[in-house]
Amino acid sequence: LSQVEQICGRTIWIDKGKIRMDGSPNEVHPQYLEYMGLKRRNIKPAVKSQEVSQENQEKEFFAEIIKAEIIGEDGTASCKYRTGEKVTLKIYYKADPSKLDGVLIGLAFYRSDKLNCYGTNTVRERIDYIKLNAQGQITCEIDKLNFVKGSYWLDIAIRSKDMFAYDYKAKAVEFTVYSTVDEVGVAKLDHKWTFE
Repeated sequence: LSQVEQICGRTIWIDKGKIRMDGSPNEVHPQYLEYMGLKRRNIKPAVKSQEVSQENQEKEFFAEIIKAEIIGEDGTASCKYRTGEKVTLKIYYKADPSKLDGVLIGLAFYRSDKLNCYGTNTVRERIDYIKLNAQGQITCEIDKLNFVKGSYWLDIAIRSKDMFAYDYKAKAVEFTVYSTVDEVGVAKLDHKWTFE
């Protein structure tokens, strides 16, 4: 699905010949992955369908992202940061540890035009699967938030070893990056000029 996210601005999920969901990849893919994970585990899915609303169905609880915030260099949560600022992402969660055999945490940063600017997860970074407590906090320190000026959002996921999404929060944090330098693109590359 990551290749589709990189080249397509729209995803149509077709289930048994009918459109189940139609939207941007970052809206449709988490729902699809959750549905397939539940189906593999024979758990009743609670996916929102455009034809039939299944919101009233009970969904088995594993883990949930309660809140996420980005803390700036001044020690406060905000929605505006300077290019290159040191920030700390804090993710507050609750979980049922008895049902979890280790999880991974995924992050995906998007620009306001839905461009996927950066994505990672704890397994990609060679971190062992994480054991969650009944409730807790996950912290990720970002030494330099090197996006050029613009509006961004962050999606956050708690996933099983087989990539089943226990929880996926699209637009968990929305923020703006400002800069005194008028650079273009997505990321600021640290550099020095030399003239001889």
